[in-house]
Amino acid sequence: MVHQRFDDEWVLASHSVPEHLADSLQDTSISTLQPPGADFAAGFTVEAYQTGLSPAFEQARRRFEARIEAAVRRDIGGDAQRVHRVQSRFSEIRFRHVLLPVWIYSYHWRGKAWQVVINGQTGRLVGDRPWSGFKIGALVLAAALAAAGLWWWQQRV
Repeated sequence: MVHQRFDDEWVLASHSVPEHLADSLQDTSISTLQPPGADFAAGFTVEAYQTGLSPAFEQARRRFEARIEAAVRRDIGGDAQRVHRVQSRFSEIRFRHVLLPVWIYSYHWRGKAWQVVINGQTGRLVGDRPWSGFKIGALVLAAALAAAGLWWWQQRV
């Protein structure tokens, strides 16, 4: 029997933020969040949650079950295990709707939408950005020329 405790696990209830960007918000400390004041979002658009409790719990349950199975495998030990079935029981389930201090900036570049997410608690900024094929190609070419020049110079010495 393996016991696992999950506390302050969160599920993103917004469909506006791509999952790979939302994962970077995991470092938000839920225990230090405080209720927002009346002017917290003054001048900003606040997004209501888009995922209800049941779908959010199912999403969390899938993550929990994966972690529970990993704990079972660790508990068994050895090089290989045959785990055919894991039966989980959840208790003391509580939910909180939390408004995270996150700012989302979206922009369009050459017909494609790009997003930047800023964690208002930690100041961490993550996002997607366009890559310039020309600049990347020029960098690769410059590195190849530098390597060839260095090789040529070493051959002469």
